[in-house]
Amino acid sequence: MKILTITTLIFLISIRVNAQTFDELIKDIDNHSKIASLKNKKQSIFNEGRAKSRWEEPQLKFEAMNFPSEDPRFGLSAMSSVGITLSQKVPLTSKYSNILKSYNYLVDSQKYKLEILKRNIILEVWNHAIKKEKIIKSIKIYEENMGWIKDMIKVSGRLYSTGKISQQAILDLKIRKTQIDSSIKTNEILLKKIDRSLSKLLDKPNQDISLHLNSMPWNILKSTVTEKEKKTPQELLLISLTKAASYKRKADKQNRLPEINVGLNYKSRNNVDNHGDFIGGFLSVPIGVGARSYQYESSSYNYSKAKNDLRDYQNELVSFKEELKLEILKLESELNILVSQTIKFAQTARKISSKSYSVGSSDYLELLRSEFQLQNLLLQKIEIESKIKENKVLYIFESGLDIY
Repeated sequence: MKILTITTLIFLISIRVNAQTFDELIKDIDNHSKIASLKNKKQSIFNEGRAKSRWEEPQLKFEAMNFPSEDPRFGLSAMSSVGITLSQKVPLTSKYSNILKSYNYLVDSQKYKLEILKRNIILEVWNHAIKKEKIIKSIKIYEENMGWIKDMIKVSGRLYSTGKISQQAILDLKIRKTQIDSSIKTNEILLKKIDRSLSKLLDKPNQDISLHLNSMPWNILKSTVTEKEKKTPQELLLISLTKAASYKRKADKQNRLPEINVGLNYKSRNNVDNHGDFIGGFLSVPIGVGARSYQYESSSYNYSKAKNDLRDYQNELVSFKEELKLEILKLESELNILVSQTIKFAQTARKISSKSYSVGSSDYLELLRSEFQLQNLLLQKIEIESKIKENKVLYIFESGLDIY
């Protein structure tokens, strides 16, 4: 019966757990608890903006005045009256319109925070897939190497029986076999751990979730890095916060001109002096602007800080993307030399040392050295491939383009 490889077993096990495609995971992100929390925050800011951008409510006051303390009955004195007063604070500027605009941009900022959170989760899913692919490829390398070591142990048994090698050679090869076996088991455990981390990332810690790697849109990484880009959600967030701070500053500046309070009143009297009821009006203005002036200074500072944060992010983003492009080019150059030359030389070296060892004309240490060198180079290859993918995904992410 053919023995199943570790990767085959991993595939069969993944069928039993909740294996999902990349698209299925992305659709499910909207159910993440952090997403729901930000949506509630967005609605809260919207409601707060509507409340704070309205004129104050009109005031209705009822009063009874000038009733004699000895006999407080209505109609005994010409000065006695009951009245009603209606008053309203009236702004002399468009500050409430600017307050509403400020809150509208704050609502927009929450929309971008939602997008940032979603994209960050998707970025982590990408990193998960790249790490998982790297582990699976590592296991395949170790498995291939295990098969080669087993063949060499069989050859060593034959050479030992003819007295061409010592028993130490067989023992060293068997030790090497146990080291490879340990590496396979370690990576198998890492594979399970990384799937557990995916469940935690997707806010489903009690579920065993496995990602189908063949469902990943790997094709978006095949093209070379281009200048195509658009504003990132982070930049749009900072732009919204800057505009919100700008309108808040305008509103606070206008608030230094106080609101006036206007009102009308009506007083009903018992017509004991034949002068009838009274009507009147009033206008009042607050004196002093100290507190409102401090508020304007505070909002001016916040506006200046928001502008600086936006400018710093834009400058740092340009620099960071340039560094990513150079790093990708460097890694691709290393990979090209590794694949086209170094690994081919190492494969040839192992093949030659294997043939020489099989006929007893080379030392087993040379055999192990060639095996170990090739294995490390193949592992180095998948390490570089993983780094290239991680950097390309990050470049696409930082360019504001879709990574799903």
